[in-house]
Amino acid sequence: MKRSITIAVGAAVVLAGSVVSGAAAQSPAVGGLAAPHVHFFLTPHAYRMAGSPSDERQGSPPLVDHGGPIMHKEVSYAIFWDPSQLQDGTPTQGINRKYKKLISKYFGNTNGSALFHNNVQYTSQGSVPKRTAFAQAWVDTTPFPTGHCSYSDVGSNCVTDADIQARVVADAAAHGISSSTSDMFFVFTPENEGSCFDSGCSAPAYEYYCAYHGNIPNAGGNLIYANMPFPTVKSGNNCYYAPGGKQQFPSGDVNADAVLNVTSHEQIEAITDPLLNAWYDAAGYEIGDECAWDFGSTLADGGDVDLNGQPYGLQKEASNASQNCVLAGP
Repeated sequence: MKRSITIAVGAAVVLAGSVVSGAAAQSPAVGGLAAPHVHFFLTPHAYRMAGSPSDERQGSPPLVDHGGPIMHKEVSYAIFWDPSQLQDGTPTQGINRKYKKLISKYFGNTNGSALFHNNVQYTSQGSVPKRTAFAQAWVDTTPFPTGHCSYSDVGSNCVTDADIQARVVADAAAHGISSSTSDMFFVFTPENEGSCFDSGCSAPAYEYYCAYHGNIPNAGGNLIYANMPFPTVKSGNNCYYAPGGKQQFPSGDVNADAVLNVTSHEQIEAITDPLLNAWYDAAGYEIGDECAWDFGSTLADGGDVDLNGQPYGLQKEASNASQNCVLAGP
């Protein structure tokens, strides 16, 4: 679909299907249209793995406060969009119970952790990002819409950003959740269900991004959300390869561990930049982008970080205070 829009993506900007680099990554609008409020977590091969042992950060650090709000208390909602079949009629098999349980447990373990304490240095408008909380999870069995997008990794089994937004708006209304910069909705889709930002698939999952976060202007406020595709796909363009670092899978479920790393990336970025006008660097990289796919040493319990005593293999996050990528805040 040919539209004159700007998509914030960290390392680059997609303009009507072409890619340009530079600080324009946070341009508010092109051609008179409001920019879609989306920031992508690029696939491993899309990042330039730079940095050094003394400063592993990518992009153009440090992160800079651009004046927008941050999330003082982030409240997570997990939406498992899981109908009985994909668009081509293939049964979904259902998002398995362990996958859902580990995701829900992760959200319950984030508050007070050393990793999330790193956020406190990124204050804005007199607010400090101090707390996280898990509200609830639910399964949405609404059928996937057909004919909205298609690409090589998944064929016709594909939803667009507009489809993801529609589910967030509908589910928030159904559960009586008002628009705010505190609540965040994570939409998890099943195996072999892909997504594209638009119907022309100028930015497809697995080939371009592993997830993204954004916001939906709604009812006088904003709904903060993240699109969380299943981390593996039949084509093999999986979202857990880690160049320059070793990713851990301590739960024994590769897909759950992989999606939790991507979830952590999106959650922490949204906390420090929910409307894409708060904390990011001169290259457009957010807190997670500067340290994307950079993991710590493996601990005895199999992860590189513990949240409330539970091991996880989560990427590091950027710290202005430490001038490096870290797993624990200042």
